[in-house]
Amino acid sequence: MTLERQNQYPSLAALRLTGRGRARQESIRRSRGIMRLKRSGIWIPASRCSSFTTAWRYPIPAAPRRAFNTSQRWSVRIRDVSNIVTVAARKGGVGKTTLAYELAWLLDAPLVDLEFDEGSATRVWGYRHEDRVRAPLLDALESGRTPRPLSGYHKPDLVPCHPDFQLNQPAADDMADALSRWAGEWQRDFVVVDTHGGGSPSGDGAIAAASVVVVPVPLKTKDLNATEGMIREMPDYPLVIVPNMVPRVPSAAEIDRVAQIVAGTPVPVAEPVPYVRGIETRKKRVAITSEDPTPKAYQPFVAALHSLAGFVKAQRP
Repeated sequence: MTLERQNQYPSLAALRLTGRGRARQESIRRSRGIMRLKRSGIWIPASRCSSFTTAWRYPIPAAPRRAFNTSQRWSVRIRDVSNIVTVAARKGGVGKTTLAYELAWLLDAPLVDLEFDEGSATRVWGYRHEDRVRAPLLDALESGRTPRPLSGYHKPDLVPCHPDFQLNQPAADDMADALSRWAGEWQRDFVVVDTHGGGSPSGDGAIAAASVVVVPVPLKTKDLNATEGMIREMPDYPLVIVPNMVPRVPSAAEIDRVAQIVAGTPVPVAEPVPYVRGIETRKKRVAITSEDPTPKAYQPFVAALHSLAGFVKAQRP
């Protein structure tokens, strides 16, 4: 990676240092369970980082606020929506639902779940469609009314999905219109939307309606291939790449691959979210970021989520 590219994508440069472990002037240490970087004798906790500063004190490029290019494969009209945050990826298994769930809690935002598979935020929340007579998402789309999000203890407010949504999805235009209307009527600062992994008509509509599209990507070949295709397909959309489930010693080759994927595009790379083994088998329904005190094992993850939430908040005009 050239020096110029390191300056353009500084979070990648920081990640490279942790992967190679050969940096002499910078060393990663843990203090009170939170990642900090010692640089020129200055220690900055992740909780005190600004919206455009990572825990390593590197600035993150601002996500571009650009109008959607209607020459893309979607015929979606330009919308002036400033508070919809869509979490999307062109491949499943990238940690999309976990990020959406935690971001919704941190942003005090309703979570609209468009994931119709069983491993969805709806299941994590504790909602069981088998025990319900109505399907709030489907009912709202069919009737044209705004759904009322469900509330829970230390969980984000939720508009739950239903398996039947897979075969009853609206067109991208209609989904974008519905989300825009709901966001306006809820009068909340943010609305977070979780989408089906791999893409869907409803997911395309959620992307079109969003002011920020969070794209989680593990540093793995197949996931990076899918992300590269997504960026090539929509380089002028407000995408934010989030390296997710990053191991303590990431591959330098995969870090370089991320830099190559975003090179020549306005797509920024946010602070990496570390891998935490316990999240995969966690049974609690409350948001990880809602726990006080934060369990020691989850502290680096929580710090990265707070940084990402601050980044998203800074995109509001």
